[in-house]
Amino acid sequence: IMTLHSDEEDYWKPLSAVRPDRCRGSVVTVSKTIGEKATACSSRLNVQVIPYGVSPIDSVAKWNSQGFRVAYSGRVMEHQKRISLVIDTMIEACRLHPKVDCVVIGDGGDLSAMKQRVENAELSDRIVFTGRLEPEEVRKKLAEAHAILLMSDFEGLPVALLEGMACGVVPIARRIP
Repeated sequence: IMTLHSDEEDYWKPLSAVRPDRCRGSVVTVSKTIGEKATACSSRLNVQVIPYGVSPIDSVAKWNSQGFRVAYSGRVMEHQKRISLVIDTMIEACRLHPKVDCVVIGDGGDLSAMKQRVENAELSDRIVFTGRLEPEEVRKKLAEAHAILLMSDFEGLPVALLEGMACGVVPIARRIP
């Protein structure tokens, strides 16, 4: 199985060298357009399209002078996601400005500890944890935010940032290898 993520030439060199159509292989593409291009290379290829990314939504985040909401969306865990840094940043932002509030969307092994950290900071009214939400509810929560915060140690292409940007939310991220 080969995966094609782009229509850039470098992605297509292995396809012509390996020729999955000769060895009963498959090609998985991330868009209909790339799938059509792969099919045009050989009608014998088994091409499967698995879309990657997010669809834009109708309602998007809008600025207002009443407050500034920062969101985090993802697994609530220290490994990779650095959730303690996310929470510490939210706590500091809330302490620095009275119009800042935050929402943490997601679930994970460090959820209880992070709730306790917020409670100890006496900011439970301004840093809210939603737990796991269905995709439509995540979009609604993101559309109510102004910024999305990601402090991961490592990521590929973070879907949470794509979802936030599709909602018109400004991404705030540290340098992520």
